[in-house]
Amino acid sequence: MEKKAPLLTGEKCPECKSDLVIRKGRYGVFTACSNYPTCKYIKKEEKEKIIVCKCPECDYDIIQKPTRKGKLFYGCSNYPSCKFALWDKPTGDKCPKCSNLMVEKGKIIKCSSCDYKK
Repeated sequence: MEKKAPLLTGEKCPECKSDLVIRKGRYGVFTACSNYPTCKYIKKEEKEKIIVCKCPECDYDIIQKPTRKGKLFYGCSNYPSCKFALWDKPTGDKCPKCSNLMVEKGKIIKCSSCDYKK
């Protein structure tokens, strides 16, 4: 079986100035230095963060994260220091009854902890 040459990206490695190539690994496709294993540079892809509101516990951002099964999850960007997380989309408003965060579940806006509904 013939081995295919790695696909060049046209960029240079910031550490050793070799070409960066696209590689396929067990966790997906990534960009790495063509001079591997001498240079172990891997370009980490930054995913766009969708900020929903502020965390009520630590005042960091609550960001939207997709799960492997396509469902959306909302968690604090200060993880693992703050483990605040929700499955329903937070609105950023506070509940008038208990002062916890209000969430949007379908077309209903409700409190994340008590039975209050808007």
